[in-house]
Amino acid sequence: MRGLAEPSLRHLSSETEALLTAWRDPSRPERLRAWVEQLARPRNRMTGRAGQVEVQRFLEQILTVFGWEVERQTFTVSQEMARSAINLPPGADWKDLVGLEGVNLIARRPGRGQSCILAAHYDSLHGSPGADDNASALAVMLEVASLKPEAPLCLVCFDMEEWNLLGARHFVKTLDHPVEVAVVLESVGYLDCEPRSQKAPEQLEPLFPGQFEKMRQNDFRGDFTLLVYRQQALEATRRLAEGLAWQGGIEAVMMMRDPLEVLSRPPAELERLVREFGRSDHLAFWEAGLPALMVTDTADFRNPHYHKSSDLPASLNYRLLSELAVAVAAALTS
Repeated sequence: MRGLAEPSLRHLSSETEALLTAWRDPSRPERLRAWVEQLARPRNRMTGRAGQVEVQRFLEQILTVFGWEVERQTFTVSQEMARSAINLPPGADWKDLVGLEGVNLIARRPGRGQSCILAAHYDSLHGSPGADDNASALAVMLEVASLKPEAPLCLVCFDMEEWNLLGARHFVKTLDHPVEVAVVLESVGYLDCEPRSQKAPEQLEPLFPGQFEKMRQNDFRGDFTLLVYRQQALEATRRLAEGLAWQGGIEAVMMMRDPLEVLSRPPAELERLVREFGRSDHLAFWEAGLPALMVTDTADFRNPHYHKSSDLPASLNYRLLSELAVAVAAALTS
């Protein structure tokens, strides 16, 4: 089996380097921390409804202050949607989902296009405050919104991601405009510099020999941001990786192409592993044949607090979030 090589990085353009330099702000990490602390609370439409509504209103308020027009896209969970749901609260049944109303938030800047999408889900798993999953991503999105990148950009906060991407799938199903790229932020704030803090299943090595060796040389430290992409989104992925590398060094970022784009029928021993590459809202875009990538800290392949009550703001690295926000804004501007 031929491995999927990591794309090479180029020198930044002078324009992008100027943006990254101009957007440096020593106060950004503390601002991101404050947002995560505001957002991190149990929030879903069943067991954390009050928290979900409060976070929804907070996002609407801040995005409006930054000059974005926010639309609520409501949807009602059908029997078909409910039957596909996962991660339900203890004792709950798919039938309990039927009829629940979800709300995606869609933010646009007046007079701009919307072919580029930056997305993150704003629900959390029952019982978890979800600081990394996914308040970290929402905070990055708010920071990007404040920077107002010169791009035809649409910001989307998805509901019900934890229940099998219900909000994202509804959004994609109702899309009425072309998509240049969708950048999906998923659990982006946890960093661990201790050796062997990064879980890397051995089955990854034949698929990604270069990336696996890169992790091995770094003693499998969980100190990088992973970009998971399909070929249609390669250019945007590379731009984002270049922005991260410019700030944090080449070791700060890793790129992996979705194996299922190459292996339509993966070997049985790889089946479960390759499905991990579709574990967030970017999968809804891939299913529709649209260019998308996921930005992640690899969630439970690194973070011991994933989907637990201990997923708290104090566990996150706010320098990492600051660098990511600037890199995302610059990549979307390029």
